[in-house]
Amino acid sequence: MPQDKYCYKLGYVIPMLTDEEFEQIRPHLGIIELIKRYRTQTGCSLLEAKTHVENNLDEMTQKSEAMAIYEKLTGQRLNSMDELYLTPLPDYGRPCPSCGKPFRSPRAKFCAECGSRFPKGEIAGSMPHAWR
Repeated sequence: MPQDKYCYKLGYVIPMLTDEEFEQIRPHLGIIELIKRYRTQTGCSLLEAKTHVENNLDEMTQKSEAMAIYEKLTGQRLNSMDELYLTPLPDYGRPCPSCGKPFRSPRAKFCAECGSRFPKGEIAGSMPHAWR
């Protein structure tokens, strides 16, 4: 079941997905391959390719399907497709002991939000299953 967690990249709380939930969305994320292919064909910048591909997808494409699945799972609509890539819980580390917000990754050595650091050689580690 999705859980509302703080996303350090967005600066606010969004519903995060477990591996199993995100696997329902993953097959519909083919937009990246379309962007890569368009860049190879045209030699344009990443921003130009992203804009072109997003503007030329109709409502029945992977983009809208992935966003619809997320909304069905969470009951919340995201502002953009980019936010969807920030929702898998396993991508984050355990909660920071100082501020309580998740570390930016399981390999984090300090909290991106409050700056709290681990002793040398320690890392955040995975988010506990109780938080998932």
